[in-house]
Amino acid sequence: MSPLVNLPGPASARYRLAETTIEGQVDIPERSLFDGVDVSLEGLARFAGVQPPNDLVPELAALARYGASAQDAFDQGAMLELRTSLLAGLTAVRTLRGRLGVLGLSGEAAFEIDFRLAQKERQYAQAVLLAHDIRLEAFATDGIVVADQPVTVLAQVANYGEAAVAVRQIRFNGFADETLTCGADIVAGGGVYECDSVLQFPAMLPESDVYWERLPNAARYRVDADVPFGLPFRPTPFRAIFELDFISGRILVDRPVAYRHASDIFVGEKRMELQVVPRFAVDVTPQIAVLPLDADTEREVRVTVRHGG
Repeated sequence: MSPLVNLPGPASARYRLAETTIEGQVDIPERSLFDGVDVSLEGLARFAGVQPPNDLVPELAALARYGASAQDAFDQGAMLELRTSLLAGLTAVRTLRGRLGVLGLSGEAAFEIDFRLAQKERQYAQAVLLAHDIRLEAFATDGIVVADQPVTVLAQVANYGEAAVAVRQIRFNGFADETLTCGADIVAGGGVYECDSVLQFPAMLPESDVYWERLPNAARYRVDADVPFGLPFRPTPFRAIFELDFISGRILVDRPVAYRHASDIFVGEKRMELQVVPRFAVDVTPQIAVLPLDADTEREVRVTVRHGG
């Protein structure tokens, strides 16, 4: 029997609210999953209590207006107004995050608001890149690496838009010498900025592996505390930080250093994060072999020794 698959075309699903902490919401017909839930920027003031600080509410409202004006400019195709609103919104959210500590908020309220504003800051920064049609890349010449190995990293800033952008600097994290940076330059519309940097991995470098282990005396796993909750893999420590200057603002964008391979016209391009492996490793193929005691047949066992020193 063939498996059941979704037919092409639009699809819909219906949900029924079974339980909620919002009083009286169960008996109200809802039009969306967010009915009764305040997901607006102005709604962040509720974490500050019944009487939020006087400066918090208007700054959240101003931040929301920048987003609304950017959406209106996008709908009208006004790219200059779109870029101006996005840069102003990015500046506003950074200013507000920096002032949370002096607004008289409690530690819990400041954490809850800053946690959500940090997501909004990343969204604004990404929107600025999209509005200016900027693409950032960082590629290494090797994807399987060992400790103390040199590697060349190519950083690229491609400007597919019309407005010029200034590359202030590009620095790298996770390598032995984190003071090495790429110099400043102006990237005009249609131009590409490239910088080759010869870096070296630290002499002491943990291997790439899962960040959890099953406890022998309990039906649960122990997760490393330095990994953000919910991620499928440990974030790569090898990153490139692009510092870009626009007409009315500066943004810092973080990109993982990747390895690009398999650029065949039929297979397509493939990318992977850098994987740290042991300097000396031995593999046996097959890993499991069944050998009957009374059989007189030969079996091939292949031993592969890798030395990355």
